[in-house]
Amino acid sequence: MAHSFLVPLKLILVMLFAVFVPLPEEILRARQTLGWGWLVTDMTPIRALMACILILLGWRSGFPRDFELRAQWSYWFARFFAVSGLAFVGWMLVQSQLAETLIVTGVFSGLIVAAVLPTAGSAAGWILHANADGKSGTALILYGTVLSLFVTPLMLNAIEYWCRMMASETALSFSEVASAYQVGLAIPWILFPLLLGATLHGRAFSGLTDWMSRRSSTLSFFFVLALNYINASGCLPRFFEEYHPVWCLMVMTLCIVTCTLLSLAGSRIARWFGLEERVCLSVGITTAMSNTGIGLVLLQADERFDQASPTLTLAASTLVLLTLCQHLTASFLVRSGADQGPFSEASRAERSSS
Repeated sequence: MAHSFLVPLKLILVMLFAVFVPLPEEILRARQTLGWGWLVTDMTPIRALMACILILLGWRSGFPRDFELRAQWSYWFARFFAVSGLAFVGWMLVQSQLAETLIVTGVFSGLIVAAVLPTAGSAAGWILHANADGKSGTALILYGTVLSLFVTPLMLNAIEYWCRMMASETALSFSEVASAYQVGLAIPWILFPLLLGATLHGRAFSGLTDWMSRRSSTLSFFFVLALNYINASGCLPRFFEEYHPVWCLMVMTLCIVTCTLLSLAGSRIARWFGLEERVCLSVGITTAMSNTGIGLVLLQADERFDQASPTLTLAASTLVLLTLCQHLTASFLVRSGADQGPFSEASRAERSSS
């Protein structure tokens, strides 16, 4: 169980290092325009690292077969309910004026963006350590990422419409975030790397494939740490300059509650669909872990991000802190599955007999 403690600990150290020794602005804002015919896109360090992680994910998993389709339904139903709940709670807090509007809209906008994103590739490692169903988990990550190219913009535009209808303030335009999640970002930096890796899984030399299967987890985790360091360097120093550290703890508490509720919703809906417990655990883990790297890329596509917009800084900082909280939640689920939690062997046996 040492793994369940080491991953969050390493992320905490990386984020603290980013707060005190952030990357220089010229590296954070480095950008190279690339063009292939009709497709024009910008390459940044964050996008390059994200593409590497997705290539490794596809290479390690290939194209999953014989998985439960009901798991995909459970996953997206849970995401839909989460987005609806976050939007409603955020709107209620703004209307009741229980907290400063700027803080509420910034934090909840970040959580809403996270809730509509696909699952983080690092969820595959937690599924393995939790002894959950690997086929369903891998399919949720791989095919969920592909489906998100259509589902995520649809949900973001629906939230934008609801906010306008309720005359509610938002930290960002969800429709603009949805438009950023289109051709220039989705094809070269998400879809192509993922499909390239999955294709290599079946066509590469067997020796190279075996080598990758042994090394991919280590390489992927290294890229994840580097990605989180860059992301944290871009927003956490601003966050701590403008807000008291207590706000960091409050945002993290809200993030942990959100991840826990997402996990419970995903596993509960999967159980309603009649899926076995190991599949329910896979759905719970993948639902709790969003690909916050994609979310930060989408936020940084807004030109106001480089101008240190307070609301965008809050939204981005929430995504960075959510990354840590996701791994803390997954760590609990792993220990829960092994010991005495809702996914333990005793709990599974009790539900099976009832």
